[in-house]
Amino acid sequence: MIKKIIYIFIALVILCNISVAKYVYEFNETIITLSRDVTPINAKILYSTEEITNKDVTLKISCNKEVEHASGFELSEDKQTLIKKIESNENGIVKIRDISGNEVEVKYDVDNIDKENPKIIGCDDGGIYQAPLILDYYDNKGIRKVDIDRYNDILKYQIKREKNNKNNIIVNITEHPLNTIKYKYYINEKLYSTTNDITYTFAGLEDTSNYNIKIQAIDTNGNILDEQTELIENIKMLEVVSDNKNVDNDIYIINKSGNYQIKVEDNAGNQILYKIKVK
Repeated sequence: MIKKIIYIFIALVILCNISVAKYVYEFNETIITLSRDVTPINAKILYSTEEITNKDVTLKISCNKEVEHASGFELSEDKQTLIKKIESNENGIVKIRDISGNEVEVKYDVDNIDKENPKIIGCDDGGIYQAPLILDYYDNKGIRKVDIDRYNDILKYQIKREKNNKNNIIVNITEHPLNTIKYKYYINEKLYSTTNDITYTFAGLEDTSNYNIKIQAIDTNGNILDEQTELIENIKMLEVVSDNKNVDNDIYIINKSGNYQIKVEDNAGNQILYKIKVK
């Protein structure tokens, strides 16, 4: 019996040794180095135009690196340009950030948008006035050109050379039939333009050539209300017209009675048309 117990004990010891496993753990140390982008943001402002305009202005802020979206702006596909369409004059400060937290503040200022039509002070479209009628003009950005056109049964005009380009002939209509809505301008029977503009420029003409100029006044139905022609034999002999002057604070006086069409254009390209009668 004792022998049997000894055998069982030996067997248990052997079994216990078999079930014991030894594990060896090895640790590899990995060091992660984190670095922050400290390159400053260099931002450059570009406006679609800095001239006086009656159109929207597109503002672009180009950066030397990828930046985050800024409120009120679109972010380009490469994430380096902020874009904003400005419809009326405004100024502001935009805070630009990159993904590392670098920041820069950029100031922008748009003050060249003018969408307001010019005005003639004390004059209304369709009004009736006594001669002499004094015309004074108002605009917040300045008036560029004023065309005063008198209605008449006969088409009347002036032909002059342009000051800065003396091979350009300018036709300016001063009187026209009442129902005229557009004009046709010809040189040597070739139609150059059909327009409602009472001023037209034939450009790039040669000094040595003769030019037969024809102007037609056209009504709504396409009928010719009047037609005038003039032969220009020597461009150099034509009077030179001055540049379109800025007429701020200039006063025009209409002394003759009749029906008038007055077109005022400002520096931004806005136009207004008055049709009045002077007794």
